[in-house]
Order: sequence, then structure tokens, then C-alpha cells
Amino acid sequence: MYGDAIVLNMHRTPADVDHIFPRIKREFVRGLVVSASLLCVAIAVWWAADKREGFNSSQLKWAAFVGACLTAFYAAYTIWELRDPTPGLVIDREGLVENMTTTPMGRIPWSDIAGFHIDEQFGTRCVVVDVVDPQKYIKRFGWPKWAPQLVTELAGSPIMWEGKAIGLTPEELLSVLSEAHRSYGHGSATGQNE
Repeated sequence: MYGDAIVLNMHRTPADVDHIFPRIKREFVRGLVVSASLLCVAIAVWWAADKREGFNSSQLKWAAFVGACLTAFYAAYTIWELRDPTPGLVIDREGLVENMTTTPMGRIPWSDIAGFHIDEQFGTRCVVVDVVDPQKYIKRFGWPKWAPQLVTELAGSPIMWEGKAIGLTPEELLSVLSEAHRSYGHGSATGQNE
């Protein structure tokens, strides 16, 4: 019904899991392709710096070296994520467990969730999880703290998900989350905020 979701019988599992959404591996494969492309650019810049005579190429080589290191780090992270069997999103009677972003929120209890809405930022439509205490979730981020603070100012909450990491459109993800929120007796304030 919802992409690759595994719908489980609530009475068969001790945690009363409703939905498990595995992460879509092709999103990470795209990351590896981007990494390989950026590495090729860094190598080309290094090579071009070597071929220029009478030009101070050391700055260009350092830029290429730093770019190659950052790209290698991103590629290693992507490979690590490809091997991670943890589902992207789990919905159960206690709340949500999110592991589909680069800074996963982990467990978000239903008592912390006021509702959900769709918001568009920089041309990307995302589902925003309206939390009762945004500062609590801003503190969960490592650094930089300004990033979740900016997201909160723009969207009203530090938690927003595209859904494509688990194979859902924002509308499908909103529907699944709202349905689960209502079924556990917490109501749901859903809609658009654009």
C-alpha cells in the first residue's frame, strides 16, 4: 500500500509495530556516483595545476586535495549507510523511530508530536513533524546548531523529511503519519503550509 512498507499485525510483535519502512538503497548509490564525479573533478584540477607553467599551482593543488578528502569522507559515509540494515522509519504505538536522514532523530514519542504538515523549502516538498518542544530536538543535533534552528524558523519545527529515502512522496508520508497519529488517540493537525 505504501511503497516497500512492511505492514505487521499489531498483536504479533511485542512493540506493536505498525509499519517498517526500509531505506531505499538507490539513494545511497546516487551518493556514490556524486562522490566519484567530484573525485574526478578534484583529480582534473590537480592535473591541470601540474600542466600550467609560470603559475603558482600549489593553491590549486591544495584546493584539489581538500576537495578529494571531503569527497572521500562523503563516499565512506555513503558506503557505511549502504551497509546499515536499520529501517528508515518505524511507526509503532509509542511513536516514531526515524533513521532516514543524515542526522537521525531516533525515537520521537507521540506525546511530543502535535501534528504534521507539508512545507516547501528551496523547491523541495517535505513533511514537517510539528513537535511540542522544538528546542528539545534542536539539542539532539550535534553541530552546527544553527542548521536545525534555521529549519525551525523556516518550517516551524526542526524535523522535516522528504520521504524519498524510504520510497514515499511527501503526500504519502503525510497520510501514513497522520493515520498513525489518529489511531493512537492523539488527533492530528495536518495540511499544507506553503
